[in-house]
Amino acid sequence: MKTIESISLPQDLRVAIGSENIDFAVESNRAKPRGDSFFLIILGTFFLVVSIIIVSTADFENLGPGALFPGIGLLIGIGTLGSGIYSLFRKGGYFVGIPTRLINYQKGKIKSIGWRKFTGDVKVKGNAQKGDIYLQLMSGHIPSDDTIYIHDMIYIFGIPNALEIGQICKKRIKENAPFTYVSPIGEDTDNQKIREVPAGRDREIAPPNMESRKIDRSERILVLLFVFGIVIYSLYEGQLLWGLIAAAIILVLVRKQR
Repeated sequence: MKTIESISLPQDLRVAIGSENIDFAVESNRAKPRGDSFFLIILGTFFLVVSIIIVSTADFENLGPGALFPGIGLLIGIGTLGSGIYSLFRKGGYFVGIPTRLINYQKGKIKSIGWRKFTGDVKVKGNAQKGDIYLQLMSGHIPSDDTIYIHDMIYIFGIPNALEIGQICKKRIKENAPFTYVSPIGEDTDNQKIREVPAGRDREIAPPNMESRKIDRSERILVLLFVFGIVIYSLYEGQLLWGLIAAAIILVLVRKQR
């Protein structure tokens, strides 16, 4: 197989690879999708703006304990905004593909993931010159109030030869098939079904969840913003107790619907 190596690798990473053949070696220019970073930036900005408005207009002498809420909102806003900006410029590190595993090297730390741990769902966005790769892992979790199994993901952004590297990833995953698949959802979650399926065919028994995950997250954030707005407005009007009661009722109703 042709080696795709467009960068010079750190010595520590070279030592970890040893004498194993390299399929590809690239450096990801981001660690997270831009959408996730922009989402945090917008959310943090919202909290900051609303909190600043409350601080500049509220009568703190009459707010009592409720005067803490604008300060908490400011802290949340600063933390969320800072996290979003940091994630936007954070590099994803080096990714090296070898016949049995994918190696990630970032800030002196090496993480090795066997190809057997991937589902075979590989998505490539971009063109022959440059693009992004999304690799879905078998590991993941089910939120306590949901029935959608959310897979962990590996992101490799802004790399050359993305289409060709994506094909290499699919080939290596299939070479390490079959794998044992434990169905995360179904009619009886206490008696999960275990099936042997070839890598790359997980979608036949596992429903797609990437879009569902985005929709679910958006719904949660809209509810959070609405509840936060109610609390802030009630605080501004001097009716904090009623605002907290209304917010609690909304959260209970939303949880029951799920």
